[in-house]
Formats: sequence, C-alpha cells, structure tokens
Amino acid sequence: MLFHLLSGYARAEKQTGSVMVAGMLVVLALLVGSLGLVAVVSGSNLASLGSGESRDAQQVAEAGADQIIATFNQPENRQLLVAGSTPPNQWTTTNAALQSPCISTSNERPGGTGFPSARAVGLANGQFRNLEDLAQVNQGNRRFALQSVRYSAGNQGALDRRSVFRTFAANGTALSQAGTIPSGTTFNALVNLDDPDGSGALRPGTNTGFIAVTVEGRVYRPDGTFSSSTITKEFEVVPKCCGGSFGTNASGGSTSGASAPGDLGADSRFCGIEFGIITGINGGRFFSQLANDRYTRRNTANQVVNIGSILGIIAAPSHTWDRTTDQVVGGRQVGFRMVPNTRDTTNDLMPGVPAGNLAAFTVPSGAPNPCPTSWGDAASIAGRAASCIPVVPLFLSAGLPSITSNYTYNWTAGGYPDTVSKQTVNSANLGGYPQIRADTVADNTVNVWIRGNAATGLNQVTPGPFLEYCNTKYLVDNECASVFNGSDVHTWAVISRPGAVDGGIGDNFASNSLTGRTSDSTPRWPTPWEERDTSNGTPSLTTGDLTISGGQVTFRDVGGNFGTTFTNAPALARAVNLFGLQTPVLEFTFSRTGAGSFANISALRLDYSFGSGVTTDADIDTDTGWVQLATFRADGDVVESGGADADDCVLSGSTYTCRVEFPEAAMTPAAGITSTNRFSHFVKFRLRANSNFATGTNRINTVTLDNVAIKSSLAGQVPQYRNVCEYSSTFPVTSSFTGGFHCLGPTVDMINLGNVLWIDTTDRSTTFYYNRAEDTRGISGNDPLINLVGGATMANVACARGNPLTTAPVDNCDTLVPENEFNPVGEYDRFNMFGRDTAPANNCTDLNLSNQPCNQIIAIGADSSASSANRSRIAGAWFYFPWGLFSFAVNGCSSIPAIPAAEFAGDDSWNFGGRLWARTIYACGQNHFRVPPSASTDLTQLVGASNSADLTFIRWDGIDWVARSSTAARKGSLD
Repeated sequence: MLFHLLSGYARAEKQTGSVMVAGMLVVLALLVGSLGLVAVVSGSNLASLGSGESRDAQQVAEAGADQIIATFNQPENRQLLVAGSTPPNQWTTTNAALQSPCISTSNERPGGTGFPSARAVGLANGQFRNLEDLAQVNQGNRRFALQSVRYSAGNQGALDRRSVFRTFAANGTALSQAGTIPSGTTFNALVNLDDPDGSGALRPGTNTGFIAVTVEGRVYRPDGTFSSSTITKEFEVVPKCCGGSFGTNASGGSTSGASAPGDLGADSRFCGIEFGIITGINGGRFFSQLANDRYTRRNTANQVVNIGSILGIIAAPSHTWDRTTDQVVGGRQVGFRMVPNTRDTTNDLMPGVPAGNLAAFTVPSGAPNPCPTSWGDAASIAGRAASCIPVVPLFLSAGLPSITSNYTYNWTAGGYPDTVSKQTVNSANLGGYPQIRADTVADNTVNVWIRGNAATGLNQVTPGPFLEYCNTKYLVDNECASVFNGSDVHTWAVISRPGAVDGGIGDNFASNSLTGRTSDSTPRWPTPWEERDTSNGTPSLTTGDLTISGGQVTFRDVGGNFGTTFTNAPALARAVNLFGLQTPVLEFTFSRTGAGSFANISALRLDYSFGSGVTTDADIDTDTGWVQLATFRADGDVVESGGADADDCVLSGSTYTCRVEFPEAAMTPAAGITSTNRFSHFVKFRLRANSNFATGTNRINTVTLDNVAIKSSLAGQVPQYRNVCEYSSTFPVTSSFTGGFHCLGPTVDMINLGNVLWIDTTDRSTTFYYNRAEDTRGISGNDPLINLVGGATMANVACARGNPLTTAPVDNCDTLVPENEFNPVGEYDRFNMFGRDTAPANNCTDLNLSNQPCNQIIAIGADSSASSANRSRIAGAWFYFPWGLFSFAVNGCSSIPAIPAAEFAGDDSWNFGGRLWARTIYACGQNHFRVPPSASTDLTQLVGASNSADLTFIRWDGIDWVARSSTAARKGSLD
C-alpha cells in the first residue's frame, strides 16, 4: 500500500540535476531496520496493532504522517521542518519566514520562488485529506488530518537535542514549550550544519533536531460513519547543504580527509563556492602554519559560523593546492602553493613581523587534531586547508574579472588625477600621489577621516556631493568639527573638486570676533584667532593694544610697553587648513597712521610656528619655535626670510595689499621626516606689530589689518584646489547604488595603536586606485603600500542622520558598517581598493624564492599587548590586488604575544573584515577573518572545470534540512 502511495503521488525534486521521489526518504526510513521499521511498529510506546477497522485507521494515520513529512521534505517546503518560531496559523505561501534559504548558481530558488507550496501549508487547515490524493479534501474512504506538530532541538553544543521544543495545534494554538531560543535568532537556527564555535568539522548529531506530528486517520464506511485512530510520529531532522546530501560542508565525506566513523554521509562535495577570500592569483601562495586562525561570517540568524572555503587559484585543472607538489606557473617556479613546506625552511622576510623576518619554518606534521589545536586536521597538515577551512583549488578558464576592464575609473582628461596617474612613481618618489601618515613613530592618537558629503540642500558654499578630509593630529581634543554642524571652527578640506575654491578662503573680520570668516567663503579655519595683548588684563576686543572693531583689527601701544625687542607687541595668530590646495599664498591688507617718514620702519612681522621636526605649536607670546617668513615695512616694502617668496605690497589709496607664498620646503616632505610636513594639513601663522609704536619723530601710531585670505598666486588668483579625487554620478552602477568617489590611491602609514584611518561612506562610496603600471610604490617590506602595523586601523564607517540632503554628515563617525552590508560579489562596494593587474618586474624575493614578481605589499600587524582590542584592524573593505601581498603578522606571530584562547574565540576578535582577493596572503599568528556572504551566481560561471583537481562543488548556496528517519511512534497525541 505504501509503495503504491509513494509511486502515485511523488514529484521530481530538481536540484543539481538529481531527481528524488517525494517520500523516498520515508521508504528508506522504513527499510533501515532499527532506525525505521522497529521504531514505527513496535516498542513500548506503540500498543498492539489490533485488527479490522481500528488497525486500518491506525495505518491510515501512520501513512498520513509519512505523507506530511514527505511533503515537507520537498525543497521549497523544508522550512516547515524547522518552523518552531512560526505557528501553523501563520503558514502561508508568502510568509518570508518560510522561504527556502537555497539559491542556485543560476539565481533560482526551489519551486521557483522558494516559498512553500499551497499543498504543504494547507496540511495545517484541519481538514481531512484523501490518503490517495492529497488534493482532495473530505473525499475518499481513507482520510487523515494533521492535529498538532512539535519542533525539538537544542542550543549550540547541547547534547540533548530535545531540550528546546515548541508544540502547536494545527490551528496555531501553543500547546507546550520548553527551553529558550537565543535572543536575535529563530528556531531554525538551532538546526544548522555550520559550527558556530569555529572548532572545525562537525560530528554526527551535533546540530540536528526533531519534528513530531500528531495525525488522525479515518476509515469511512459506505453509510458515512467512520473508525478513527490518532498516532504521533517523530522524525530526525538533519541539516545539509542545499542541493547536496548528507556529509557535505565538512560534516563528513572526504573533504576533510578520511571519513570518520559515524559521519553524516558520504557526499564529499563542497557546499558551493564562496568568493570572500581568494589567494594564489598569478601564481601566488598562502602562508598558514599553526591551525590558530579563524575564518568566519555572520549568518542570517546572526550567528558567527565558519565560512565554507578559501579559494586557491590554480593555473590548470591538473594542479593541486598543498605543501608537497612543486609547480610551475607561466614558466616561473612558484614552489608549493601552501607555505611552509619543504622548500621554505629558512629565514625569510615577512612584512610587519617585529624582527623583520620569520625564523626557520616548521612544516606541520604528526597526528591530526580538531582546530584550533596545534597543526589542525589532516587537510590543514597536508596544506589542503587553512585552520580546517578547505582551500578549494579553483581553475578559472577566463580568469577573475579584469581590473583594467572592470575596476578602472577614467579620470577627467587633463585634470590633476589624470596627470598624476601617468607619472612614473615609486616609494622614494611619490609624485603627486597623496600620503596619509602619522607624523612620527610615537604617534598613537591620530584620527584621519575621509568622508562623502551629499548634503545638496544645505548651504555649505561648495556644491555637493564632495569628498572631504580631516586629520586630527593637531586639533583640540583630537576631533574633527564642522561649522555646518554648529561648531565655531571647521577642520574639513574638500578633496574631490577641481578648479577654484568656492567663495575663496578668508576672514574680513566683519563678525568682529575671533571665530569669523568672510561671508559665503569656504571655511578652512580649524582654530579661532588667538590674540596677545599685554596691556589688557582681561580678554577684550575693544580695548588694549589689539582691538577688533568695525570690521578690522587695530595694532597700537596704549601702555607704552612694547620695548625694543617687541616681545610684548600685540599679535594675532590662527591656523589655516591648506590640504589639497595649489601653491597657497597668504594675503592681507593693512594701513597705518603715524608721523614723519615711514621709510625703513617695520610695521608687521609674519611667522609660522613650526618647521622641520617641530611637532607642537609655539606660544603666541614667545619667539621660540616660530620661523620668520617676512617683515612688512610701513611704506609697503617686504623683506623675505625663511624661504618665503613675496613681492612688495601694492598701495591703493591708503591701503596696502600684501602677499606671501609659503616656502616650497614647507609644502613637501622634508628629509628625515617620516611624513608630509604639516603645511600639507594645517599651518599656524602669526602677524605681530614690529616697531616701537608711538615713539620718536618718525613713527607708526597704529596699524590696521583686514581681509586675511588664502590665494593661489602672488598675483592674487583665487585659491585653487589640487584635487586627488573625483566624483561621478554615473559610475559605478551597482545593485544598491550608482555613482561614487574615485581617488588616487594614497600610501597609508598609520603605525601604532590608536591611529585610525576612517572611511565614512554614509553618503557615497569611495574607491582607492593603485592600478597603474607606472606605479611601483610599496613593493618593499620595509616600506609597504599600506602599513597598519603596531595596532593601527583602517575602517569603513557609516552614521545615519535625519535627512542627508539637508544636514551635514556626522563628525567623527566611528560606527563600523554592518558586517554583511556588502554588494554582490564582483560589484563595486562602499569601500574598495584596487591594485594593478599588469605584470610587474621579476626581481623581488617572496618567501625564500628569488626573482619573483614585485608585489604591492599591505602589512597588517598588532602591538605588543596580548589583547584583541589592540589588534590592527581593517573593516568593511574589498581589496582586489592581483599582484598584492597581504602580510598579517598579528598576535602569536614571532615575538608578538598571543591572545588568550577564550578572548580569541569571541565573535568580535576579528582583525580583517571584508573581501580579500590577492596574489599571496601571509596569515601569521591568531588571525580572525570576518567575511561577508560571498556566494556568487555570476562568478561561479567562470569556473573552467567542475573537477578542477580534487574540486567538486554543489551549485547551490545555503543550508536546508531533511527529515531522514522516524525515531519514535505511539498512539495518541503529543499533549
């Protein structure tokens, strides 16, 4: 009878070309001996079968239970096997909580939409169905109806897989429950194949569950009366890969080495391909020694679970990825693809390691262990896995998407980025490429922000959208501030606009205050004016030797106390932000009153408060630390000093206009200094009275100062931007946004704990380009392209605000973008860094191999404290460097202290968050890579052979479930 039912009402299950008859698992359950038949028809919980109509009704109930589970086992209905958070009265064909988690490489879901079928959800409507045709309700002489359902599981690690249960009547009424479902998750998260603790391959039953159904069966007589029987039947629910059978995803089979007794199944295929971490591009390698790394992602249930695989690019389908097979790629010896191995056993440079190299590598050997113990499992020892995460050898017949064709921005012809990008540059000669660096190796409090600003409905002088920059090194409280957020100062500099600075930069003192700026001018004043007035005991702008009144500044000597050295003379000082400006020139106007001849009488002196190596601003009332740039005589003559360039002041009426170009030496890195001079960011200048006012026959009585401004030439040209970024409203085009900012890739050297480069992508995406063949910066481990050793950080952040069109961005935003807020694989993301795909010179050393390609080196490290809070961290980025070497030298590597195991096991101990595609990856120490979901329906089509080396994979993404055997049955209901 049962075989007749199964053959008559089965349907095809279409996943990866296989066909499974609906209910076949029921047949298997009835044929597996002690797991099936005995449990169904015997045991202490099931009474005597009886005879006649009673026995017939019981058999109908049992067959009905099998039909229900067979229906739930169909791919689109499998959420109903684990629906402990969704009562039956909420079962619909559109409830998102019941949609299948499976997606195929052709972007299909089971059943077309992935939602459960009308037949499946209709089983809970309380109506009796014809056992021989489930589509018929209240028809036939053998009928059954679902009365109640119980879902059972256990929390992660619990051996009792029935400790958490929920029981519902078919109408949705809650009948009983026990156990607590963790906050932020749903019941189906308790039944999963991934290992949330990161301890490696699962063993049988670790995260299984159970479903029990109570079914009433009826046998109708010709007169309409019937006999009935109610039974309860429980089935084990086993998680598995979508499209696969038991044993996939490292829970058994052969993907983790030899199968262990009791593995969940024999399917050795990988569960899909994840494009989150890719190594081996262009013949590169992967360094993984101890099994002390973690590679995780956060799933839809907010659980941190292991990623499915790391991809190792191979040049031919016959190639392998291990420690024992020597290979040649493109005519070049690349050695064994996993390091260390028998070739790489000598000292070798690894960027970011405190000692500068690693001592002789020990090749993993010995007995396998679960990760993270010692060398790890058999695959990790052999080099086919890294810390128990399979390295899938992947042959791509067409290669990965080209940088040149897909990830290159066409700069505006003749613009500054276009000109710079065509220069031949290296680490010793940066040309016009920007630098982002802490000033000295001792710095540990530097915050640098680069943020998009799309507030087009707010009068910010500069039309949006634009990208702006702030360096907090010399700012009060180490924080950025904006006048458009209510501050008196403005620390941001626009870096994406070419041409003239909108409204200019200046202060005409119309506000009669220390915090003013010329109306409708671009704010570039990171500090207020600072005054020195020894004749005025209390700060006042209307009395004393220095006054600001009537829209101008007046210098005078009301107390007769200047003295001959003018140390006590009145002075006015302020910092100005010169970042991203062409040839900044200071301009101001002055007039004077007095008596006799003004020839050779000095009216004002101009100083700046720091030179090479000076790291703090000097006091306004001392000459120590100030560098004199010029003196301005009362007759307009100018005497330059300190390398400044100036013409004599121009007289118009009774007012002189004076201009001084800041010296070239102050605009470029000085010899022996580890970063660009502060003139590239903020410069503090001082104007001071410079003669003995009101004394002698030929004398100055007063000097009136006005219209302090920044220009771009001695002829008074309005200030001009030197933009290193551009904005496009049409490129890139992605599934979640269109347009973004594109920047010449800066060299980044933040070094040390507490130094952070924040990329604020709240308003727009940002991309750094390092993709020109003429750009050979950062190919030495001693001078990496990006240096985040010692605990420095680079992070993608976003801070929401009410209306981004009418309000300025949040200052000092440090909220990391959500871990899974990434675009589909292969698309531009919110923060991208792209290296070159043109082959470099072959005269560098790479892990004990000479004459190797010169990689673009990115070094990430940790400071000397054993704490996950003090690790260098990259967050929310997509790095794609086909000729890149990423060196992770973190806690536990060389002399860097290890992090306690319990702390490292925490969900937030990660030091890299995002996608990483590179030629070579060094993972030394306790690395924790947090990778966003990275399955791809597009990139999977690039796979050149489904059997690349030992690779076979399932072309579905996700994890679902199957009820595979009956574990218990009894007469009666659940409660």
